[in-house]
Amino acid sequence: MRYLYRVDDDQPFAYARNRRDFFLVSDDTLWAHESHHWLLSAASSASLVHRIGNVYYDVDTSSPLYYETSEPPVATEDGVSVSGESARPGP
Repeated sequence: MRYLYRVDDDQPFAYARNRRDFFLVSDDTLWAHESHHWLLSAASSASLVHRIGNVYYDVDTSSPLYYETSEPPVATEDGVSVSGESARPGP
């Protein structure tokens, strides 16, 4: 499995059970398809983000939005899911 975590708060955002389809963690809705390092909207085929290494960047601003890891979310006592071992990109 592949997991996307938001860069700004290290929370899980989406997951992929296979190589190409990402589903939202919040409701298991198909969100995006990956094609040649781009995530394309499942609804409209619009380009959402571009991947370089394990980081996904905003198409318009080039700001890092998500990072990919194989580490599944881990539930904590307060119910917040966070990555077990951070794969967050360095500065």
